[in-house]
Amino acid sequence: MADKIDKILQSYFSGDMAKDIEARKEFVNVRGRVDDVTLENDPQLLVMQHHFNICKMWTDDLPGIRLEVIGGIYKKELTWLEASFEYNVSRTTIAEWRNLLKRHIKPWLFISTNENNK
Repeated sequence: MADKIDKILQSYFSGDMAKDIEARKEFVNVRGRVDDVTLENDPQLLVMQHHFNICKMWTDDLPGIRLEVIGGIYKKELTWLEASFEYNVSRTTIAEWRNLLKRHIKPWLFISTNENNK
């Protein structure tokens, strides 16, 4: 089963995270008219934006092939085997690239231990 960091990266690479952020902004804007909640005060939105910024920061500097391989796998456009053949990189190397990215971003993410706070 994918861990929470994998789920965050999959959401980031698939584009779902950016869509979730925009949807949350719309929700807060509508709700804000009722109870004075603002975008700057919404804890869920702040965490979502923080996760997006951390993922972007660590992936922006990835060499092209690493970004293509890791992104392709997280977007589910490529299997590990397909990525290995297409980019002429071993599955072990791909796993090392992914694990290194996860190690870099893990200390900077807010990850809840409560499964209801995804």
